[in-house]
Amino acid sequence: MSTLSPAEAAKRVGCSRRSIMRAIEEKKLIAHRDNHNQWRIDADALAQWAPTGQAQVIAHPAPTPAHVVHELQTRVAVLEVELAGERRRADTAEADRDAWRDQAQQLVKAQKPKRWSLFKRAGAG
Repeated sequence: MSTLSPAEAAKRVGCSRRSIMRAIEEKKLIAHRDNHNQWRIDADALAQWAPTGQAQVIAHPAPTPAHVVHELQTRVAVLEVELAGERRRADTAEADRDAWRDQAQQLVKAQKPKRWSLFKRAGAG
């Protein structure tokens, strides 16, 4: 009795290893573990599972290029809107920062003469 690893079985029937593992997990393909705890699949069980040489468990079909392009264009549009919002928030934050900086500089300018006059008096005496 010939046994195959999941990778060998996948090659034989022309599907992915993950499709083989999914079939084993769903009990659609009979397999057992060997002494090394590796999955082994009987060639007859594989032939029953995929008699035409193609796996019965099909992974998600690959999306058509037009569908992918449309999804990506939609995602880009959403991200551009989000980016524009974040730029507005950053501009507002920068304007607030600049306003606070100007106010702080004006306060410092207003206080400098008082502080220097105190130092001059202390040094003069």
